[in-house]
Amino acid sequence: MRLKRSDIKSYSDTQRYMSLMEQDVKSVFFSQGCAAKDKLVSVVCHVCNSNDNKRLYTKYGFSMVLCRDCGYHFINPRPRPEFLHEYYSKSKASVYFQEKIIKPSLAKREKKIFLPRLSKIEEYVKKKGRVLDVGCSIGIFLSEAKKRGWIPFGIEFSEKAALECESKGIPISRVPIESSDFQPESFDAITMWETLEHVFDPQAVLLSVLRLLRKDGVLLMTMPNIEGADFRILGPAHTNIAPPAHLNFFSPSTVRQILKRLSFDIVEIETPGSLDVDNIMAAIENGDISSTGNEFLDGIIKDKTDMAHERRDLFQDFLKKSKLSGHMLVVARRVK
Repeated sequence: MRLKRSDIKSYSDTQRYMSLMEQDVKSVFFSQGCAAKDKLVSVVCHVCNSNDNKRLYTKYGFSMVLCRDCGYHFINPRPRPEFLHEYYSKSKASVYFQEKIIKPSLAKREKKIFLPRLSKIEEYVKKKGRVLDVGCSIGIFLSEAKKRGWIPFGIEFSEKAALECESKGIPISRVPIESSDFQPESFDAITMWETLEHVFDPQAVLLSVLRLLRKDGVLLMTMPNIEGADFRILGPAHTNIAPPAHLNFFSPSTVRQILKRLSFDIVEIETPGSLDVDNIMAAIENGDISSTGNEFLDGIIKDKTDMAHERRDLFQDFLKKSKLSGHMLVVARRVK
């Protein structure tokens, strides 16, 4: 049975989280309704270094832009790193997410998300060694890896989450991977589960990964796919369009481009997501949108017949297999 949205988060909890995030943004970045310009900086495209982009829409006062040259979506201008750190250190939304969304769904996340991810690593790294999880949160993945014989290390900015990891015997660095003091070529695997969309400079982060991986070491990442069905249909109404928490929005094409440019060997890019249909249904049921914009798709999403669940599951399977799901898995290897 596929993972359901209700397994890991309720709509009401998600809406409360988004409301707290909007409050966080206003308290840190906006004064009397205007952006504090000294806290923001414009950036070039992280994929191709182009400065030619167009604004698509604004959410929470931040602009989503599209690179005209390579198709990468990103928030521009964005918070400077020091103010991004201030945002997270003061964020009520982040605390709510850990306490009210992650922890209550811990057992299901372990079974349906993190154990399959660990098995995926072990497909590509036959000898268990040192694994670094960047943005490890409270250490769900690393705890499971430790049980399976891996030597775990994590990077986590939240002091509360970092202390929880350390209580489980997991060494934690509290600085960005670019500033970490890990030895070069010291990890067999590095993971970033829903992390790359958060960072100020994805290119700098990936270069640091390359530096820390041993030759033939493996990078595994998951992230939103901006070209996935739910993102295409929901647009800015999608709850994963959440600046400044989410700043970078890759697709299979743009993540391939940036990895090739940095000399990674790309092993696998898939879209194994299970929540596109659930996300679209929730948005319609709660009035965020009234329609998918397509009569045929509305028939699947709004179906009330005895075949409804089967049809929606089949449609979600089609999205997965066609690389059209809104969730992306990337496996790459250091070869030099």
